[in-house]
Amino acid sequence: MTQSEGKLSNQVAIVTGAAQGMGAMTANCLAEAGAKVVVSDIKSENAERVAREISAKGHSAFGIKTDVTKEDEIDEMVQATLERYGTVSI
Repeated sequence: MTQSEGKLSNQVAIVTGAAQGMGAMTANCLAEAGAKVVVSDIKSENAERVAREISAKGHSAFGIKTDVTKEDEIDEMVQATLERYGTVSI
């Protein structure tokens, strides 16, 4: 199934803590279902690695460093998502 055929093909998902464990699994599952995924984590290199792995499978994803305890970083993450994808769905 291609991304455009997935059940979430018109959705954009932000996943925090997505650089490892359940967060990475969630990001991958959302991408497999067709969503465009923002991989957010406090460690930018890990977020970018997971996003590259998702992209290598033919899905749309990008990684961004976000410390969710800092409101300004959350605002930056949302703004980057809106600039890239135009919306936030999930």
